[in-house]
Amino acid sequence: MKLRIQGNSLRLRLSEAEVTQFADTGQVEETITFSPDTTNALRYLLQQTSDKEVSVRFTNNLITVSIPEAMAKKWTDTNLVGFDDLIDVGKEKQLRIIVEKDLDCRH
Repeated sequence: MKLRIQGNSLRLRLSEAEVTQFADTGQVEETITFSPDTTNALRYLLQQTSDKEVSVRFTNNLITVSIPEAMAKKWTDTNLVGFDDLIDVGKEKQLRIIVEKDLDCRH
């Protein structure tokens, strides 16, 4: 799963295998390690939830993007390549969440 952060947007791109894993297990997680100390790592997780809206949290070096089960099923079970949503983060700011299938990339 690729993570791209630009401005106030966060994009997750999943390979075919990761889309299948997400459909089967309800989540996909990656870790970027910055040193031998395991506390110097950034983890990011895409998960299905029973909530009605897309949400995001950042706690203890973990970015969690949660998407409603119905939205997840529509995305994994159809030719829909991706979707995005705007989340209010306070003080008249929004975070754009983008989730896409990365089907053309083979590395």
